Amino acid sequence: MAGEIDAGSIPPNLVHLILTNNKIEKFDGKNLFRRLKSVRKLMLSHNRITSFGSDDGEGTNDVSQLINLELLRIAGNKLTYLAPAIWTLPKLTWLTISGNPLLNKNPPRTVPQIDITSLTDPPIITKLGEGASGQVRTYLYRGNEVAVKILHGVTSDGRAEDELAIYGMVGGEGKLHRVVGCIGTLLDGEKEMGIVMERLPSGLDDLADPPTIVEVTKDRWDGAEHGSGVFSSSFVLNTLGDVVEALMYLHGKVGVAHGDVYAHNMKVDRKTGRLFLLDFGAAYVVGKYAIEAERLEVRAVGVLIGELFDRMVVREGHSMKLRKSLVKLRDRCVDGNVTNRPTLREVHTNLSQLRTLIA
Repeated sequence: MAGEIDAGSIPPNLVHLILTNNKIEKFDGKNLFRRLKSVRKLMLSHNRITSFGSDDGEGTNDVSQLINLELLRIAGNKLTYLAPAIWTLPKLTWLTISGNPLLNKNPPRTVPQIDITSLTDPPIITKLGEGASGQVRTYLYRGNEVAVKILHGVTSDGRAEDELAIYGMVGGEGKLHRVVGCIGTLLDGEKEMGIVMERLPSGLDDLADPPTIVEVTKDRWDGAEHGSGVFSSSFVLNTLGDVVEALMYLHGKVGVAHGDVYAHNMKVDRKTGRLFLLDFGAAYVVGKYAIEAERLEVRAVGVLIGELFDRMVVREGHSMKLRKSLVKLRDRCVDGNVTNRPTLREVHTNLSQLRTLIA
């Protein structure tokens, strides 16, 4: 597929549109965004698009018509213009715009490069996980067991070099803030091909499973590995507290948006609810979009609040009050008027106050 999209070829009730890794140069034209008004998931990474949308208010390229859009992937294009209305879409939650000229190309690195010859095989190589951007396995580095992620060159989320750059910014301090960062990037000859991370504590599980084509954008919580599927109030507050702490660190200290704040990107202790946020395949340097990007991630927190309190054990008394308070916080986080959403700091303060209900 090359050139531009024919709006007339798009079914009017389309829910997700995947056009990753084509040769699309223009994503505009009369009625295109109107035809996409039902789309929840739009995948446009790795094309040649130079601008996305306009704010003419007359229907032509007006991105404000994307009222149901929840997930947008437009990494690895040639974007020099992104319509401001993108950041005001009422349901947009998961976004990546990495690898485009409108962002900083050379973010600062805080970790060294580690030569692949410095790694050795442990007695048993354990596969720790696998996502869209690569597989994670155990190796030994300087006598310690580490987790190594070999990155694919191109994924629907973004490019390997952009993910490497983000990991280089997060570094090893992230773990102290419930974020899986890295101790170094992996060098094979002259090729930077992956990341070397500290091992997380044993016994952690994915909080949920990723969506399939059926769920579109919603995580799956019905897997056997997710235990009973019912959580205590302390579990829920620990989980939410760690997620918000991780995001506060990324946005406030590192200057990065995660872009993929989903339960399937979190490793959790099922006894306590304490967790780590991982996977920077969709992350991007916020730059001039710091406030706007934070509002999107706050909505992702709101979605997670809703998913958790739907599965929270509710009893008379304090837990009933907690659930009502979480509903109110959820509603604030997913407010369709994005300027009404609380900041991450405000969400963190609110969650801390809610702990008094279960003390």
